[in-house]
Amino acid sequence: MSINKSGVLACIIAVAISTFVLCYTVLGQPKIGYIDIKTVFDGFELKKDLEKKYKTVVAKRNKVIDSLYLDLKIASNSIENKREKDPEKILDFRNKSELYNQQRIRFEEDNNALSTQYDSEILAQLNQYIQDYGDQNGYLFILGNQGDGTIMQARDSKNLTKEIIEYTNKRYNDKK
Repeated sequence: MSINKSGVLACIIAVAISTFVLCYTVLGQPKIGYIDIKTVFDGFELKKDLEKKYKTVVAKRNKVIDSLYLDLKIASNSIENKREKDPEKILDFRNKSELYNQQRIRFEEDNNALSTQYDSEILAQLNQYIQDYGDQNGYLFILGNQGDGTIMQARDSKNLTKEIIEYTNKRYNDKK
């Protein structure tokens, strides 16, 4: 009788373990997905909107620089076309040259700062939306693939790039 109880107990344990493994495999396995970071970044509507704003600001600044360059070129031609060099025209040329160089450098720095600011805004919003997507859809991990070997192999069925782009753009457009 003790052998029979041991056999029954072994069967119960085996069934319990099998049930646990089956439940973990089917129900309890953590959801993991990945995204192509560049594709998600480039497909995000906020990025497109800020890129338009950036291009508008840069175009306006370039018009100012072009105007200063034209003034500088006119001042330069005025000096070159005269046999006798007028000290006032030379001083005017130097002042315009200095203003042009200062403004060009300032605009380059401002453009870089604006680009960095916009990128930070985009990434902060994307990170929040991706976190929300993961929480709402039960993902334990959403990994980012940059195409540099950070993810060496993954099934296409785990690629969430398209879903994330759709989700983030819907959230962004609903917020507008």
